[in-house]
Parts: sequence; structure tokens; C-alpha cells
Amino acid sequence: MSLLLQSLLYPVMFVIVISIVIVIHELGHYWAGRYFGAAVESFSMGFGKSVYEKTDKNNTRWRLNWLPLGGFVNFVAEDGLIENGGDVESDGRNLPPEKQPKGRPFTDLSAGARIIVALAGPFANFILAIGIFAVIGMVLGDPVQRLSVHSVFEDSVAEEAGLQPGDIFVAVNGRAADRQKVILEEIKMSANDEVDIEVLRGAETVHITLTPRRETLQNELGITERTGYIGVELARQIVDRNHLNPVAAVGYGVSETFSTISSSVNMLGRIVTGRESLQQLSGPVGIASVAGNMARTTLEAEQVGLGTRLYMLLMSNLQLIAFISVAVGFFNLLPLPILDGGVVVINTYEAVTGKGLSEELLLKSKFVTLLFLAALAIFITLGDFEEAGLLEVFRGL
Repeated sequence: MSLLLQSLLYPVMFVIVISIVIVIHELGHYWAGRYFGAAVESFSMGFGKSVYEKTDKNNTRWRLNWLPLGGFVNFVAEDGLIENGGDVESDGRNLPPEKQPKGRPFTDLSAGARIIVALAGPFANFILAIGIFAVIGMVLGDPVQRLSVHSVFEDSVAEEAGLQPGDIFVAVNGRAADRQKVILEEIKMSANDEVDIEVLRGAETVHITLTPRRETLQNELGITERTGYIGVELARQIVDRNHLNPVAAVGYGVSETFSTISSSVNMLGRIVTGRESLQQLSGPVGIASVAGNMARTTLEAEQVGLGTRLYMLLMSNLQLIAFISVAVGFFNLLPLPILDGGVVVINTYEAVTGKGLSEELLLKSKFVTLLFLAALAIFITLGDFEEAGLLEVFRGL
């Protein structure tokens, strides 16, 4: 693949992935707001000036903007209670009566209604993830695997603990090891923590306790990651393709979504307690790197027809969208003033006490939060550049 195509592939894949996730998130806010009768000035896909827009029967402007990165919903008189990227001068209140958005100003909604509107964005993200995982479960199945040790690397944790080639994984930390993702999740998320492994060696069941080392490695996409590592090569054999019917697929979607949320909570806990670095988190550069590398490696696959490669790319990107959607939903539930979780806290306080927080306190808390998130974004972005190998490029300039 030419350098020009590669340079275009990364931003294009990022835009596709992030736009789908953010637009669905904002649609969640929109639908919940309309359910409670809130007036909506505009729903925008992308940022900047609109290149196309249409006004619906409720006098809401549906805008397609020139910068295709996500989007936002702009409630009338929202005053920043939900993320608001709209034009303050055209929030709908200064228009002639016949052109004003139909409904009530957002601030006229009850505190309980505003809480539901805030939660609807993350909820929409989780619903999107459940739907995608369900489709994957029906199309690709949820394969049951027989996973064994193909080889043990010299001077590795696995060698020290006594793992041997031919050992068949039975359980890891109490979880059935019949899928590769279970083994990888438990080991990668347990750097410097003990992991209990149960293997079948011949006819004998062997219990092994080991502590994965934190290693800096390149994954199959060429991205550098700091992760728990024990030093074995796995052998995989599919026991059952396990294609799911629609009902089972929805259950699988729910299970995968909650498993991803659980992993996010676990990672956040490890970061807070100092067992993992903040650079384990990924930002826009990291997402672009994963999406672009995934597309590049799929399209460059040899001895595979173009149709098959495009099908593989579709499935892999659907899975990525599901994971990113869960991450966006989870992040927005954090109780920070400018996020949906903060809106829930602020309006819960109002519902309990009967009065809202002072405007001065809200402004100060939002300013401090913005500074914190800006610093966090810079730190994470530097980590993303390092993992993508871009820092080495800049050092060579």
C-alpha cells in the first residue's frame, strides 16, 4: 500500500468510527429530550459551518457540517447542562414565534427528566454496542476453543512457573479458558499481580500460580503496548463455531458489553491505585492508529480475495466501533461537571435539596475540570504517539 493511501487511511477510518459513536450518543440525548418535550434548536453531524441543513416539523435544524467529527445536540436554553456545541446566538429564543423550536426550554424540565436525558447518551452507546456484538454473534459466532501451550519462551515467567508445551488451559483466575480473549484479558490486565492458572497435562490437572511481568511489546497491528506478559505461544483449535440465534445473540451482546464495562472499571481501578499508568488509556491518536492499522493489515492480507478482505474489514471495524462505543459511554458516566455523569450529580443534588448549585460554583468546577481533562488529553496523546511509533518519526526530523 502506497504511503499516500496509508496517510489517508488513518484519518478516514478514525472519522468513520468516532462519528458513528458520537452521533449515536447525541441521538440518545435528543430522543430522551424530545420524549420529555424539550425544544431542540439543532442536531448537528460534524462541527463548523453547515454544508446542508433541513428544518423538521418541530422547527429543529438538522445540520451536516463541514468538519465530520462526531456531532452535538443543542437544546433551547440548555445553558451547558448537557454538552453543548451550538451557536449561542441562535438557540431558538430570538426567532419569530412561528420559527421557534417546538417544546419547552431545557431548564424547564424537572431535575429527574434532565437526569434521564443525561443518561440517555451513554445508554445509547451501550445499546449500539449490544446490537453490534449481537450481529457478530450471529454472523461469526462465539467460537469455543481448545487452547494449549505451543511453546514456552526461555527465561520467561511461564518457564519459571513450570508451564510446559502441550499443557491445555482449563481456567484462568476462575474463568473458563475456552476462549483466547479470556486468557489474554486475565494476563494482560494482571501485570505484577498473581494469576491462578489451571491446566490439563495429560490426564492430570495442574494448578499453577504466576505473576505476569509488565513488558513493552508490539501487537499484531504493529502498535506498542505495555502489558502483562508470561512468555508463551498459544496453539488454538476451534471446538465449536457456536453461531448464535437472534435471542442468544442479544444475550451475547449484553454479556460482551458488560464484560467490556467491567474491564474498563478494572483498568480505572488499577490506574487510580497506581498499578497501571495513565498511558494505558487511549485518545483520538490511539483510536486512529488502531483503526488505520487494522484496515491496513486487513487490506494487505495475501492470498485472500478482495471481497473477503472487505468483509473482514467490515467485521473488525464493527467490533472496534462496539468497543469504542462502550468506552465513550463509560467515560461520559464519570462524575465530572462537564460530562453526563456530572450532570446526573448536579441534578440529583437539585432533586434532593430542591435548589440547584450556584452559577459561580458550576462555572468554577467546569473550568477546573476542563483544565484537568486538557492536561490528561495531552498526557494520553503523547502516550498514543509513542505507541504508534510517531515520536520516533519526529525525533528523526
